[in-house]
Amino acid sequence: MVIGKKIWWVMSIMGASAMLTGCGSSGTSMGVAFKARTQFEAEWAHFLEFEPNKALAIAGDIGGRFVLGYSFGYLTEDSAIEAAMEACELRRADRRIDDDCLLYAVDDRLIAPAHADPDLDPN
Repeated sequence: MVIGKKIWWVMSIMGASAMLTGCGSSGTSMGVAFKARTQFEAEWAHFLEFEPNKALAIAGDIGGRFVLGYSFGYLTEDSAIEAAMEACELRRADRRIDDDCLLYAVDDRLIAPAHADPDLDPN
């Protein structure tokens, strides 16, 4: 029996505010102002809401083209890490990203590979 969930996403250069408001807009949609942030920042905020025993792996450039693999709700951190790395590898191969998948975060702790953004550290 497998407990937990594995998720992967493909990200592009377009930021979250552009996706929410339309390209070239001023950052509002139907009169509601959105905080400008990157697609990765939006995904990171979403990841932080998941239940414990979660992990996030990334391949590529968080400021550009990248893929994510993440997992949550596993019995142990180790099993969450394994699931996130597996999900990332599947997406990396599918999207032909040459960079290796690197563990980015476990629960709410940044593992901080070379491309980690310390400004996103929730601690």
